[in-house]
Amino acid sequence: MPSDTPDDVFSKTYTKPAVVKEVIARALVLAEQFPAESLNPFRQIDIWFVKYGQEPERDYGITTNLQRRQPIEQLYAAVKLPVDGPRKAGLPEGDAA
Repeated sequence: MPSDTPDDVFSKTYTKPAVVKEVIARALVLAEQFPAESLNPFRQIDIWFVKYGQEPERDYGITTNLQRRQPIEQLYAAVKLPVDGPRKAGLPEGDAA
């Protein structure tokens, strides 16, 4: 969604079961790529995505706005789900509402 999307529209879209399932499936695919010694790859992914478009805050180790270098939509599109989609990534079938 565009960065100027109103919060209420954003919230309604990103809390839909199908969207949640898609995001979790892609996180599972990304987490599989982390080194075995990673303590909590899902938390690392969460922090990374939250900070992706944030303006630099050197005191916190954020040195660049990654969204400006490569839009997150390009990265998201590059994360290939298994052939069977979210189910193959370990998620149940169906969109429980």
